[in-house]
Amino acid sequence: MDLFSSMSEGAELVFLVPSMAWADYMYYDVRHVASGITAQPRYGERQYFRTPEWYISILMKCGFEVSLYQEVMIPNDDRLEDRYRTRAGTALFSAFIAKRAKVLPNAESMQKAFEVAHDNRKLEIQLFWQRSLFFWGFVATALVGYVKTAGSGTGLNVVFSLFGLVCSIVWSAGNRGSKYWQEYWEEKVTLFQHYTTGNIFFDRNPKTPSMFDNFAARRLSVSKLTMALSDYVVFLWLALCVHSLAGRFLQVPAEYLDAGIFGLVFLTLGYCLYFLWKSKSED
Repeated sequence: MDLFSSMSEGAELVFLVPSMAWADYMYYDVRHVASGITAQPRYGERQYFRTPEWYISILMKCGFEVSLYQEVMIPNDDRLEDRYRTRAGTALFSAFIAKRAKVLPNAESMQKAFEVAHDNRKLEIQLFWQRSLFFWGFVATALVGYVKTAGSGTGLNVVFSLFGLVCSIVWSAGNRGSKYWQEYWEEKVTLFQHYTTGNIFFDRNPKTPSMFDNFAARRLSVSKLTMALSDYVVFLWLALCVHSLAGRFLQVPAEYLDAGIFGLVFLTLGYCLYFLWKSKSED
């Protein structure tokens, strides 16, 4: 599809692929599939080899008219290795010459599919932030209640800490659900963009600012950063639950509590470095 969008109408494409007949004879562990075969070469991983009819149908689906198909035979040449010379006259490659058509087949339906996918992608991004604000309201309410009841001796701080833990877990899980559907529709946009706008959702030349330029734009995913925050809030509420329960049912020495706070500081700093590294944006 990138070729179609980058070529002018009537331009020709020469397409050369390994012959399926050669792979069937020379490769190992040949398995037949709907579109051809898979086989294990002497080196490397298992590969797919398609039938000529499959390539022709794909080229036509991508807006090309196949004007020539021909098997390229192994010549009888003394300079070739024995494994090729002994198979002289056998097909080694499949060659196709295709011409770019004026328009893509089913262009209107592809345009509609692109618009639907793009609209749903925008909707999922909006819902991601709306859900985050919704859950953050519950988390903030639980935090206020916890602070108000922390020294009352009624045990309500345990209730509020448990409520905050549940809300933060649901928030973190909801972020992942929203992210799943956002990426689902992004994949559809990436697919259908080739039929409509061309490849505009992929940055081939991303900016690489200096490490010490603090105010430069950087390729960080805001949604991933939000997920990292929700995960940290889960961990923080879990720590508050343990602290509340320990303070009510156990007599924990003050030095243990100080050590726990000191460890929490180091874990927080380490987690900040981790999620900044993992939150790089992808196309």
